[in-house]
Amino acid sequence: MIIIDHTILLLYFAGDTRAAEVIDLINEGREEGYIYEGSMMELINKLLNVFDYQEVARRLEAIKNSKIKIIGFDYEVGKKSVKIKKMYELSMVGSYIIALAIHTGATLITADKRLLVEGLKAEYIEPPIKSHV
Repeated sequence: MIIIDHTILLLYFAGDTRAAEVIDLINEGREEGYIYEGSMMELINKLLNVFDYQEVARRLEAIKNSKIKIIGFDYEVGKKSVKIKKMYELSMVGSYIIALAIHTGATLITADKRLLVEGLKAEYIEPPIKSHV
């Protein structure tokens, strides 16, 4: 089981082959793949900075038609995410994604180095350009 965040989808849409390998794992059924709904909102926000409505809608439709499953908010994970936020001074969405991965025993795949915390199974994909993705 893997959890991706919005950074992986941004890299995927930018043509990154490493992110494409992760998405292929999910779409080919070799891994169960999930994304937190809050991370989807982050993705939409980033896409709207670059694309018009029609292009953002097209990309969202591609995600909808993929095998990536969207996970909603869970109160137990939410409580754990508060502790993580305080410990690491991360965004609430980032803290929740970490808590979700730990809670479910999943591996988090991210291009956001800030999310690589102790006790988390994670894989990091270095973005080709340094930025806050």
